Amino acid sequence: MDAFARYALFGCVLASGFGGIAVCAVGFKYGLTPPAEDDPIALTHRRLFATHLAHAFAVVAFALTAMLAGVVLMLDRPATRATAGQQPDAQAVERRLDGVEALVRQMTETLERTIHRFDKVEAPASRR
Repeated sequence: MDAFARYALFGCVLASGFGGIAVCAVGFKYGLTPPAEDDPIALTHRRLFATHLAHAFAVVAFALTAMLAGVVLMLDRPATRATAGQQPDAQAVERRLDGVEALVRQMTETLERTIHRFDKVEAPASRR
């Protein structure tokens, strides 16, 4: 992975964290309920200003997170294409297929022996 992609991922974590902290801090300080009707107007304005500012900051932070994540995905794509473009060695694939065939053959033989033993045990029991 490119060095810039690592920094971009770290930036994603930081931006998301700061956006979440901003929203949580405002929610903790002012609560999740709207201002009461009998609250002083100065307190209501300060509360709405802080809430709007925190939400705007969070939107910018989460947008930055999305952009950095997009950069990471775009930077990682050429590496994926390069490895996908390489053809595996035909002999290596053939060896793997031969190994799988041998394993399936062994499993089939084991299953047939087990069924044969089960039939031998069941045959005398059904005659009784």
